[in-house]
Amino acid sequence: MKLAFLLMGAAASAPVSLRGSDSLVSLSSHAYTYFYPMLVMDETRVQQIDAGTMVPNKFSYSQSFVPQQSKTVVRPNVDTLYTSSWLDLSTEPIVMSLPDTHGRFYEVQMLDAWTNTFAAPGKRTSGTDAQNILVSGPSNKSGSCLGLSHLKLRCIDAPTSSVLALGRIQTNGTSDYSAVHEVQKGFKLAPLSKWTSNNDIQSDTSSKHAQVGDKPLLPPAAIAALSAKEFFSRGSSLLLVNPAPLADESFLQSISELGIVAGKEFQYDALSDKVKDALDRAVVLGVEKINKIPEMSNKLSRPGWSKPNPNLGKYGTNYQLREEVAVIGLFANTPEDAVYLNVAAVPDSKGKGIPLAADRVYTLTFDKGNLPPVGAFWSVTLYDEKGYMIENAIDRYALHSWDSLEIGADGSTTITISAKVPATGDSNWLPAPSDGISNFVLTARFYWPSEQIIAGKWQMPAVHAVGAQSSSSSALLATTSNLETTSTTNETSDASASGNTFVVVALVASAVVALAAVGLAIGQQRRDTRTKRREPMLSLHSAGAEDPGRSFQSLATPTTVTPGKTIIAMDHYSAL
Repeated sequence: MKLAFLLMGAAASAPVSLRGSDSLVSLSSHAYTYFYPMLVMDETRVQQIDAGTMVPNKFSYSQSFVPQQSKTVVRPNVDTLYTSSWLDLSTEPIVMSLPDTHGRFYEVQMLDAWTNTFAAPGKRTSGTDAQNILVSGPSNKSGSCLGLSHLKLRCIDAPTSSVLALGRIQTNGTSDYSAVHEVQKGFKLAPLSKWTSNNDIQSDTSSKHAQVGDKPLLPPAAIAALSAKEFFSRGSSLLLVNPAPLADESFLQSISELGIVAGKEFQYDALSDKVKDALDRAVVLGVEKINKIPEMSNKLSRPGWSKPNPNLGKYGTNYQLREEVAVIGLFANTPEDAVYLNVAAVPDSKGKGIPLAADRVYTLTFDKGNLPPVGAFWSVTLYDEKGYMIENAIDRYALHSWDSLEIGADGSTTITISAKVPATGDSNWLPAPSDGISNFVLTARFYWPSEQIIAGKWQMPAVHAVGAQSSSSSALLATTSNLETTSTTNETSDASASGNTFVVVALVASAVVALAAVGLAIGQQRRDTRTKRREPMLSLHSAGAEDPGRSFQSLATPTTVTPGKTIIAMDHYSAL
């Protein structure tokens, strides 16, 4: 089963700790873990810019959801459209103008070169009125807002010169496209010097018509193919222009033994053979580990909903978690803005997981007064076991809090998941595979979740198997299913990987890959009008899903490991 999920931990991966007894290989492996996310982030940026899918300091945007028939993006959402840009702050600050969305939810997730989210302007943090934000890099942030008070700029200091601005805009179905497109036109960028001279933003700010190459390289594969010399030289070079957080100082001191020193160029050829051998071995081990992470994340044997991980997006010194997320969900959002939960199985009488299947009828019931506590909205989306949307007669792939859901006499709201229309009607129906046999997965997304959701105090109600799908009628069978229907708590939804405890959270974004849905959606729209088959394009996700902008993630399948030549085979994109 090839599902793309974001590893979310019941308990976060333990921070890297170094001891004097650590071998050079171990130390080198820690260094690989430390630099990997930044290299994948940078490779994604470089490839998107080179391919023309993104233009520095200009917004690109998706104009539609990923089409149902698409097999390029894994787990795309049908909740938001994206507006995204790579910011280059090395020369001067950038002014980002955000429009008045008239109460519509949106957020602009801002990620630094290390994949940490350091700001998220939008409805939750700054409201929905029009606003101008001065974004300054580390070389020009000092006093950048001084003397500009008359311009009414909000100031954000970015930790690194390279920044990804990933905007998600609430989109209430396809009928809402035109309204969202008007909102997107209000997202603008300009260098401070140009903005102040004109007191406005350049009018041509969008790269929505950028062409996408047929066969772009994938960032994870490119990084996996690097030799030790290439990998650590690139990491050290990026460190020169993207300062590490202060909390990393002790770690950087420890790896100076490997010739990696902040503020200095890396001289691989000048190292001793012993250190070179350790670095070479670390790259082989690192690629082997990277290859295993998606495989681990696909093992969903336990029933029940996954748990939210409060550490996503802000990793501190938890370098291992940061690396794992870079592999599975590169542009993972912080839980304050979005939480994604997943369920793929219900428990049997012994508590073992039985996959959700189209030959059964399931219900998901929110008791009166117990709908998801969110500041924006929530959704429940159904995918096949590969993470793709499933064609159905009413063209419905998710149910949302903004839909006209029927409320029961007792005040509860019940969603029915089945292959056939329930006898009660289709208002609360989430169509399962019409073949009546395929397995599927449900993903719940919560935008601007309450602290109750983030802390796990509010839990998604259990999915209940209430009977078999009738072959002669669309009504639910009254007979009791032999599946256990008692509620399962999140206590049972842990999955173990690499010696750490993880929970799978639905995702769509990846490591590797490209940005958010912007480029991918643009290219996909063109692809839909042509009959010629193309290779998967660079996603502008993760798909992301969060769906990213959509943040796109590619799912990696391992291939033969050869020092400096190992390639990770990427065959799917996943969106956040």
